[in-house]
Amino acid sequence: KGLLALLAKELPKDAQGNVLSSGITTTNTTEANRKALWNYWIVANDGSYGIHNTSFAVQVLQTTIKELTGKAVGAEAKAMPKIPAGHATSNCNVCHEPGLAGAPKWPADHAGRTPETCTTCHQKA
Repeated sequence: KGLLALLAKELPKDAQGNVLSSGITTTNTTEANRKALWNYWIVANDGSYGIHNTSFAVQVLQTTIKELTGKAVGAEAKAMPKIPAGHATSNCNVCHEPGLAGAPKWPADHAGRTPETCTTCHQKA
């Protein structure tokens, strides 16, 4: 939901302040706006906020934000911590959510994420 919210801030809005979903024309949007709106609604209307195909959703939203704003987000914007060699990549939340045994605690923006999504950004060392 975080990437959708970042993208939504950059997109054209209707009279009620919602991201445009209809009445999209060449007179009220640029080509870049229309491409970004298409990508936004693909993920937003998926019904799972991208969880059904996390890698695709994250990549599309990050690329769209960069193309629309010129600013990188996610792994490209900052170096993501690597998963140490031999470290398990399942059930990351068991140690990282509470910060057990010295494991770095999940940042606030990771709340609600599932262990399956960790390797979308974090790669093995």
